[in-house]
Amino acid sequence: MPTLVTSTMFVAKQRPVIAPAADGTFQLTLRLLDRLGSESRQVESWLVRWSGREAAAWWHRHSAQVVAGQPVDVVLSRPRVFYTGRGDFRTAELHATAKRLALAPRRKALPSSSTPSQPPAALIAA
Repeated sequence: MPTLVTSTMFVAKQRPVIAPAADGTFQLTLRLLDRLGSESRQVESWLVRWSGREAAAWWHRHSAQVVAGQPVDVVLSRPRVFYTGRGDFRTAELHATAKRLALAPRRKALPSSSTPSQPPAALIAA
């Protein structure tokens, strides 16, 4: 049984690529970013390919919504690490085959006014 990855990732800035697979079927290639922790700025780059009728139907339904920053719930199969670059500029990129993709709702940003402008009362009294 192949390794499966289930996660919520984000569409990267690079445009999705639509091109026929080697056997001529529809193939969607997406660059996705996986944030490592909710507060972390560290991300992993994934190159995800999805082929077949289900991929084509999903793309035709959702292509307008697949933009940078859009969260996507994914189930990926056979993740593999590939290294790009040379010397100190070498980075890892993960490749996988999609089993399922689903658009996830975007989080609402906290209003900037939610930051307290006054210190808590306990600090004032001290």
